[in-house]
Amino acid sequence: MSLRAPPAADDATRAAFDAAIERCQSVYLVEGNAHARLARALERAASATSPDRPDFLDAWSGVQEANIDALGCQSAFISVARRAGTPLDGLDPELP
Repeated sequence: MSLRAPPAADDATRAAFDAAIERCQSVYLVEGNAHARLARALERAASATSPDRPDFLDAWSGVQEANIDALGCQSAFISVARRAGTPLDGLDPELP
């Protein structure tokens, strides 16, 4: 990824920044897999005469867990990015 801690960040902050980036990468990989699993469950349900509700609910639960993890990742990253002095205006168009 091209996101790096600002050069002026100290070693501890740079390590925290890198760890936050790595965690978010893992979380988003898991989230993508959870969405793919849900898509497969929905495809199976659409062609089945009696959908497998536990399969669908389990897939939906996985998506919800991944979404919660993504929110935690975002919060942790924003916190460490602020500490590192990273300008946040380019990260999310909704941020002031």
